[in-house]
Amino acid sequence: MFKQALIQKDFFNFRISEFLNILSINVVMIAITWWILQDAPSSLPLVLSLSAGFRILSYALLNFLGDSVPYKKILLITKFINLAFVVLIMIFFSTSKFSIYYILPILGMSIIEGITMPIVMSIPPKMVAKEQLGSAMRFEGMLQSLSFILGKVMGGAIIGILGILLSFISTVVGFIISIIFCTMTKFPAINNSEKEKWHKKLLNGYTMLIKNPIELGMACTLTLVNFSFTPFILLGIPLLVKDVFHASALYLGILEASIAVGIFFGSAFTAKFLAKKFSDDILCTFCIIIAAFCLALHSVIENVWVSLFCLFILGQAMITFNITSNTKRMLAMPENYRSRLIGCTKLFIEGGIPLGFLALGFLVERFGIKTALIVFGCIPLLTPFILYKVPNFKKLMRSELKDADNFYIKHGYVS
Repeated sequence: MFKQALIQKDFFNFRISEFLNILSINVVMIAITWWILQDAPSSLPLVLSLSAGFRILSYALLNFLGDSVPYKKILLITKFINLAFVVLIMIFFSTSKFSIYYILPILGMSIIEGITMPIVMSIPPKMVAKEQLGSAMRFEGMLQSLSFILGKVMGGAIIGILGILLSFISTVVGFIISIIFCTMTKFPAINNSEKEKWHKKLLNGYTMLIKNPIELGMACTLTLVNFSFTPFILLGIPLLVKDVFHASALYLGILEASIAVGIFFGSAFTAKFLAKKFSDDILCTFCIIIAAFCLALHSVIENVWVSLFCLFILGQAMITFNITSNTKRMLAMPENYRSRLIGCTKLFIEGGIPLGFLALGFLVERFGIKTALIVFGCIPLLTPFILYKVPNFKKLMRSELKDADNFYIKHGYVS
């Protein structure tokens, strides 16, 4: 009983540490964006595109670290490096106007994000009991949505009231507290029995993804999902606010926050409720269809408040899909390959997003925002057909948690 309580305490400390880490990153990125807009607005597209590119490169080349270096060690190292980058950016801001050379610590933070994301996702199955993994994933979703909401609100409020410099100082405090919670956490040991060199470990991750039809099918599914939804949220919604709703930037913030509120509500209530009503494979399909419908519906919506309701539903559908599709897959992955498989899958997902931005921009320019959103709403509807064709996907999604454990080894997808 005490051991179980200790595991729960460590998981709580771990999630609070990551919550503060993500919150601080959100705040600092808003401060950086505002700084660039003030001093060198023409540099912002370059900074954002390079930042995304380096994050994708990190997913591609450094995903083996989570299966090679002890969790606590690598998380503390990356947090200290992020802290150093923020202090460096703060010094740059205090001494001179923005220069393109100042992009280096920003790119460094993107690389750190690419390293830590697969690691953070791979830890929960080893920290909580199998029967509690669904609850742990929902708790994680709640904290992520809260960090997004608070990050946007706090970032804007601190800059507006206290200025950019104090915004940077607040993130330094956030990173320090995150480090403290990380040091208080007892992490599970990694299974690092392999003596392979780093490049062989890296190659094995991609080999495993290609040979595993479930993970390859999910990679294709998530690529199409993010190809459509991420550009819609980051580009489509601002265009709707400006050109269709003819509303102010305040409404843009409200609409984006409604997605995060939907994610929070879905994590806390909807995902658990629907999981009792439907099998996981049907629930995944249902959520994709609902989210796609909410996206396509924006091609006819003329009212900002109707859009707010649709985006609230969209947020619930997205987080329910993520929780449902991830829980048993995390258990199915062997511990010593989990971080690599997640990193390889994230490469597919992140790689499709820039193409989605290009496609949405092209369609908007040629045919208008409403036609573009109809097309983008139809693209995710291809994913149920992909999942239907994936061997053993239905079997995994309908299995008990104890049967999902090491599912890929049992079915010969991993040696």
